[in-house]
Amino acid sequence: MKKVFTAVPLLFALLLALTGCVKLNVDLVVNSAESADSSMVIAVSKEALGGRSVEEMFALVGNGSDPFAGMPAATARADYEDAEYAGYRFTMADQVPNAEFSRATGGWSLDHLDGRFYFTADGAALGMQDQQARALYSEARVSVTFPGQVLEASPGAVIEGNKVNFNLLDNPGTRMTAVAEDSATGISGPLWLLAGAIILAGGIFALALALRPAKPATHAGGEHQPPTAAQPPSLR
Repeated sequence: MKKVFTAVPLLFALLLALTGCVKLNVDLVVNSAESADSSMVIAVSKEALGGRSVEEMFALVGNGSDPFAGMPAATARADYEDAEYAGYRFTMADQVPNAEFSRATGGWSLDHLDGRFYFTADGAALGMQDQQARALYSEARVSVTFPGQVLEASPGAVIEGNKVNFNLLDNPGTRMTAVAEDSATGISGPLWLLAGAIILAGGIFALALALRPAKPATHAGGEHQPPTAAQPPSLR
């Protein structure tokens, strides 16, 4: 019990240090109506790391365990580093649309009909509507690259030829949509959820919940008990 109480100040100090210091980039590349690649970068500012390694930092976030352990075997993890941030890059290549994941999770979908792609994503599925979770991020965006030109996208999106960018901090919890041409031959008809994309999105939401401080419990006498470290939800 003493160890638990000792860990509480450390947890809150960690959460405070990470506020506005987490970088999140999700990139989807639609190769065809049957295949897509997905990539996610999740990184912490080097200043916030405070001399800790990336592995040590995420172990603290996961209360001693890896918060990304639930990623499927097909996910490749590599170290990520730029001038200001260090973390991980997760990739899933050549993913086949999967109806089972669509029914189980929802929120992200891609349809291919009459020579066009129709992309829809629910920003709320990423946990960005939660103010505490959103405060952790200094940068949070989603980009989708299509085989052909992007014709239209939801308000706030930035179109660059065949690529569209969504800033999740500017439009938290909103619906992201895009319509693009298909310059390659594909099958007409509905496509289900991109499995790799939603799994990576689940990793984002799991991290956001893991980093969110728990509310103190109140006993009958009005005394508050120190909160325990939040646990990330299972991605399975």
